[in-house]
Amino acid sequence: MIAYVQHITLTTGHQRRSQRAEISREAMDACEAALRAALAGESAPIPHTDCSLRAERRGRGLLATVLCGETPLVTLGIAAHSRGAEALWRELHDGALVVTDERVVAEEPWCAARLEIGVLSVPDAVAWLGDFERCLAWTWIERRSRITDGNGA
Repeated sequence: MIAYVQHITLTTGHQRRSQRAEISREAMDACEAALRAALAGESAPIPHTDCSLRAERRGRGLLATVLCGETPLVTLGIAAHSRGAEALWRELHDGALVVTDERVVAEEPWCAARLEIGVLSVPDAVAWLGDFERCLAWTWIERRSRITDGNGA
C-alpha cells in the first residue's frame, strides 16, 4: 500500500507529501469521471470550476493539462511506478521554465505540476489547483486499471 504521493511544483520547487486520507471518495469519483472523459478525448469539466481537463496516458503514467477555455493553467504528470517515470519527468521539463532539475527524477509515486503562464489570467484557480492535482494523482494511482480498462464503479 502506498503511504504517500510526493507532490512537486516544478515551477517553484515546492514539495509536499500527500496522504491518502486527504482525498474523499466523492472527490475521487469526480476525478475518475473527468479522467475517463479526458482520456476518451471528450470535454472533461472539472466540477465547481469553469475549467476542464485534457489527459493522455504515458505508459503507466499520466500527462494532464487543466485548461480554462483554451488557456492552459497547469500541466502535470503522475508516476506511480518507476517504469516510464524518467521519460515523463523529462517531458515535463522539456523547454519549460522550472527550478527543478530534469536529471534528478523524484522518487515514485509522484505528481509533478508545471504552472503555465495562463494561470496568471485565472488567479482564483491557485486556490484549488493543488488540491485537484493531488486528487487526480490519488485517483490515477488507485483506479488506473479500471479507468483505462473501462470498468466503472
